This record gives sequence, C-alpha cells and structure tokens, in this order.
Amino acid sequence: MKRRAALLMRTSTDDQCPEDQRKLLLELAARIDAEVVSEYLTYESAWVGKYQQGVEDMLADAAKRKFNTLLIWDVSRLTRKGGNTQSALLNHLGALGVEFMSYRQAYLDTCGPMKHIVLFMLAEFAKWDSDFKSDAVKKAMARLRAEGKVYHRPKGSADNKQRKRRWLVKPKTIYAG
Repeated sequence: MKRRAALLMRTSTDDQCPEDQRKLLLELAARIDAEVVSEYLTYESAWVGKYQQGVEDMLADAAKRKFNTLLIWDVSRLTRKGGNTQSALLNHLGALGVEFMSYRQAYLDTCGPMKHIVLFMLAEFAKWDSDFKSDAVKKAMARLRAEGKVYHRPKGSADNKQRKRRWLVKPKTIYAG
C-alpha cells in the first residue's frame, strides 16, 4: 500500500521558521516514497494552556484515515509533556493504523520492539529539558524581584499575545508587554 503522509510541524516562537522543518520533512517523504496529503502547523509553545491545534487537527484526520504515516521533524514537536502523553498519542495513532517517523531521530519509526521504550525516554528527556529551562527562568525572575528590579520584555518585542499569568506570589510591579 502506498504511504499517504501527513507532516506535523510546530514552532514555539514567531522567530522560528516552519519552512525549515517542512523542507526536511518533504525530503523524508520523497526518500520513503510517500505522497504528502496533509500538513499541520502550530505556531505556539508546547506549554500553552490549550492543546496544540495542529495536533488536534492531525488526530481528527487520522481518525478519518486521511493518512497512514505521520512525519515529524523531532519528537519534541509532538509534545513536551513527557513520556506518558507521548506514548498515549503514539498508541492512539498506532491503533488508527498510522506509522510514525521522525526526521531527527531516524532510528525511530514504528518498526522494532524497542520503539516504545526509546520514545518514552526521549519524551521524558524533552520534558526534563523544558522543566529545567522553566525553573532557571523562574529562579532568575525571583532573584530580580528580590533585588527590587523590574523586568519586562524588550521594547519592540513582536510577542503581543495575551497570556494567563501564573505566579506563585504576585509581584507588585510587572511589565509584560
């Protein structure tokens, strides 16, 4: 059966270019002789309050059997919520008859008995990395607050999205935009 592929791309910031991911995924599709039938792109962090719209759309189309192979640039583009979430997503896709292939982790495809263990470990590393960066930022912000300094986004920042702020202790003076 001919492979019908879907490309799943995500960029965390407006500064990132999804076209870089798309180009590499199109090369991968050509290499495995797959016809690209769908493309899903999300322009947001993996940690935003709502789930990634591109992933939701991809899952809906997978249930409709629009494709049988999912190509992704890196497993961290699927989710950074850890191994359990990633395993659930990949198991759901597998139950729908969808294979999974990663450009950066070429050794990960839906073949072989070790795939679930390796994918789980990579998802946990991605979550750990994200948690580590988040903790470092929170510690730096707390230090600045303790020193009485005001912190804010740089003037002219292109990020104007309204976000729900989650503070452990609400600071007195915060400029976020």
